[in-house]
Amino acid sequence: MAELSWVHELFAKFDQGDIEGWAAYLSEDASFRMGSGVPVSGPQGAKQVISAILSMARNMRHDLLDVWQTPEGVVVRGELSMHRIKDGRRITVPFCNVFNVKEQRIQRYLAHLDPSPIFA
Repeated sequence: MAELSWVHELFAKFDQGDIEGWAAYLSEDASFRMGSGVPVSGPQGAKQVISAILSMARNMRHDLLDVWQTPEGVVVRGELSMHRIKDGRRITVPFCNVFNVKEQRIQRYLAHLDPSPIFA
């Protein structure tokens, strides 16, 4: 995955609500962790976490501000905007995701953000 257009495609899949397409970027043995949450295993575990978030927010949009390639993978810094379903309020939170990549799939996906505004 030397070329980084796939990173933009990954976030586009998420923003379009194509969680199956988003999860296809994860390896079968992937580890996924959001914030300080407990890591979950595989694409199925990641989809369950994301489905819980999508039940509380809509119209998600990731604005990628920086994308850096590292020897082990990719680091992405940006802002995530969404409408909370309970009150329609538009919120934006900064994020920094770290991907460890192996054999052209994300093996470890660390989504560093504060999800508390989604639940507030």
